[in-house]
Amino acid sequence: MLLGRAAEATRLLDLIERARRGRSGVVVVSGEPGVGKTALIDFAVRQAAGLRIRQVRAAEAERGLPFAGLSALLRPWESEIDELPPVQAAALKGSLALGPAVAGDRFVIAAATLGLLTMVAERQPILLALDDFHWMDEASAEAVLFAARRLDREGIAIILSTTAPIPPWERVELPGLDVRATAELVTAHSGQPIAPGVAEQLVAGTAGNPLALIELARLLDPAVLAGTAPPPDPLPVGRATTALFAPRLAALDPGGRAALLLAALTDTDVDVIKRAAAGLGLADSAAAGLDHDGLVSFEAGRVVFAHPLIRSAVVEQASSAQIRAAHGALAAALADSACPERRAWHLAESVLGRDERIAGELERMADGMRDKRAFHLASHTYERAAELSSDRSRYARCRFQAAGAAWQAGEFARARDLVAPAGIVGTAGAELAETKCVLGGIELFLGHTGSARRLLAESAAHYRPLDLEVAMQHQLDAVLAAYVGDDFAAAAELALATESWGCRHPALTGLARLLAGVGVLACGDPERGARLLADAVGTPELLGGAGLSGRHAIHAAHELVRIGLPLAAKGILDPIVERMRAETELGMLPYALHVAAVAEARTGQLDAAYAAAEESARLGLETGNPLWHYRGASVVAFVRALRGEETECREAAAAARDLGAAMGSTSGRYIAEALATLEFSLGNGDAALEHAMAVGDFQQCSSAVLLSLPVAVDIAEAQLKGVAQLPPALAAALDRTLATEIAAELPGQAAGLARLRALVCEDADEAEKLFGYAVDCYTAAGLALDAARTLLSWGEWLRRHGRPAAARTRLRAAWTALAGMGARLWAARALAELRATGAKNLPTAAPDAPSLTPQELQVALTVANGATNRETAGALFLSTKTVEMHLTQVYRKLGVRSRTELARRFAERGPAHHIRRTAQDSGVGR
Repeated sequence: MLLGRAAEATRLLDLIERARRGRSGVVVVSGEPGVGKTALIDFAVRQAAGLRIRQVRAAEAERGLPFAGLSALLRPWESEIDELPPVQAAALKGSLALGPAVAGDRFVIAAATLGLLTMVAERQPILLALDDFHWMDEASAEAVLFAARRLDREGIAIILSTTAPIPPWERVELPGLDVRATAELVTAHSGQPIAPGVAEQLVAGTAGNPLALIELARLLDPAVLAGTAPPPDPLPVGRATTALFAPRLAALDPGGRAALLLAALTDTDVDVIKRAAAGLGLADSAAAGLDHDGLVSFEAGRVVFAHPLIRSAVVEQASSAQIRAAHGALAAALADSACPERRAWHLAESVLGRDERIAGELERMADGMRDKRAFHLASHTYERAAELSSDRSRYARCRFQAAGAAWQAGEFARARDLVAPAGIVGTAGAELAETKCVLGGIELFLGHTGSARRLLAESAAHYRPLDLEVAMQHQLDAVLAAYVGDDFAAAAELALATESWGCRHPALTGLARLLAGVGVLACGDPERGARLLADAVGTPELLGGAGLSGRHAIHAAHELVRIGLPLAAKGILDPIVERMRAETELGMLPYALHVAAVAEARTGQLDAAYAAAEESARLGLETGNPLWHYRGASVVAFVRALRGEETECREAAAAARDLGAAMGSTSGRYIAEALATLEFSLGNGDAALEHAMAVGDFQQCSSAVLLSLPVAVDIAEAQLKGVAQLPPALAAALDRTLATEIAAELPGQAAGLARLRALVCEDADEAEKLFGYAVDCYTAAGLALDAARTLLSWGEWLRRHGRPAAARTRLRAAWTALAGMGARLWAARALAELRATGAKNLPTAAPDAPSLTPQELQVALTVANGATNRETAGALFLSTKTVEMHLTQVYRKLGVRSRTELARRFAERGPAHHIRRTAQDSGVGR
């Protein structure tokens, strides 16, 4: 019977009907305890004919058991796990105790959950009804929520009931029942009609809470319900509706209450409860009579409470000593259990004060949880082990492990709080150095770059006489922290210091020189900086990423992009991203995608850049990583600026700035660069310069800065053309720049210098050669956007010098390339210049690129590179049906009908061939 819930029931029925039609969706049912969430879910389940139903009710007693909820949810499909990709299958089986634990990224479990559910849904639509989701263990909840966020066209309906809403899904908030529904409910449970005035009083006293009303129907005298006797004042109910069960619990004998407490503290089979009861000296009848008075029932050998609040009431009625004794008895009953985590939790709760034996057992249990990738639970178990230990060494070690597990769980602030008092105080030597390394990494991910740099450098200093390669890795992490905080002087100092260390690891040494070169350039020593960079670029091991950790290889790629070598960066990045997708390393993938987006942007592949930046921001959000969410969102603004999307760029920049402020980040490099780029492309030179001065590089006022950033070259060009006025320090830097010589290993900077020199060259022929050389260098380095912009500048120069025919050749090529990339504002500028030369038969504007969503772009690009739908789904962590849906939309929007046409369409959007052909046809260049 479902009373007073017609509107809410209709919304759940709509969800189920959408699943029947192949659409997926999530509805969150929220409300206070006892308001009827379970009844509404039960109703939906009864109406879900034709769907494969999995109904799971989470229990508070299992919240501390890793993957208990996921195991219950996926149990019918365990035999199908081997059909998943091997990495995901092994990880999921390990987490569900179906195989050995496999260490690695925690999100592989989430991706495997998504893969298994979507694979099953291909045969029959699914309804997942997850009641009391707020009690589900963290590891399971994370996997379920990740999968739910990525559903679209699979035919999977998910209903989550919880005491609090979970964004971003549709929400059904259950209010209390009205007077009419209250009267019907109380009548049904009391067996007699209820007077209208009494119904109003019950609604006023219970806020219409159905559970409270049902219990009152049992408690109140029939005369009260009939209105012939006054109701008690106040009614025996409050917001803590568990008190309603006190009379029924008090009616039980002590043995029955003790047995019921054992059941309330666990959610396991009756045999375990019987053994625990025997351990407490209870009679056999105590456990056998648990189902007395309808408080609990037995289902498949397990105890099921009639309502979760009964469990809470049982625990509330027990004393602390009784609860500890019950936990101890359950731990003893589980001594030979296949689920040691359950025993560990009961042991932890059975102790008052410290107990070294139990602390040791909890530490071992936490090791197992960590190996299963249940990092949240492992962290809390390590922390509890530390609390129980009187051994200072074990205390520090467990706190340190708790912090590491919290970090891996994405709980960065908690990780910092755990490790700080554990390791920094009371430890020394290698333990202190490793603690500082972990704490430094945590501070970096929280955006606290100054403290991160200091801690990581101190850790490196400790390891230097012991293990040079480890010391180098920690020092390079400190350099990374300095760069993230735009502190180039500190970055240069740290990186240069490693030159004297004598490390023989070529890739690490090459990376140190690369980082030092960038920092030295930014600090105003172009000759030394260029020399260091040339040495680094000449290190094959560095460009191949040989022997570098993932984060160091990605950092190397980032700095290669910064100095104008995006093709070299992509040579490192592409295999890393491919491996991370294949191995489901979602923890670091947002970082790699963030750098990949910048690299793609510099090569003029703005579609790919936009897709990578959006995926970086989205994965950063979905994996709970605030730093990469923020950095990805910042690059989204930067790419939108390059695409000439003014409104969207400003909105994205504002959103990214809010994210940075929330995490306390001081670095807004890509936000400032995005706005500077946008303003310059709109012709607002002064506004562009104002934003550019917020970029850390510009604040150094170094000559080399004017060759390191595209927007810096733009602003320098504006000064040389007389359309903007640089501050004296930057004007002087520009003068130094024009007198600089650039190493051939740095073609991007050499191109920028040639482009600026061409604008001030008095010899027209020499200026032409400089422009051609710049285009050649940019093209060779893969800097297609810069090459196209240089063609535009070249064409403008030719028109001003009275050579319209030659100008048209360059401007047409610039327009074609810029329009093909989707750089709309720059393409419009090239078109305006073409008109000014008298060119005929020109379009009125650059063609509008079809508006593909970021996910459609990702699908289109992956398919265009030859991936099947299933391979695309695996790479992008989507379902095959969602990929098919996106691909259908892509075909419609682009006007293509096959994968071959799609591949050709994206190849044609590549601008490099237009630029290269123009340079060849012009007969100029190097």
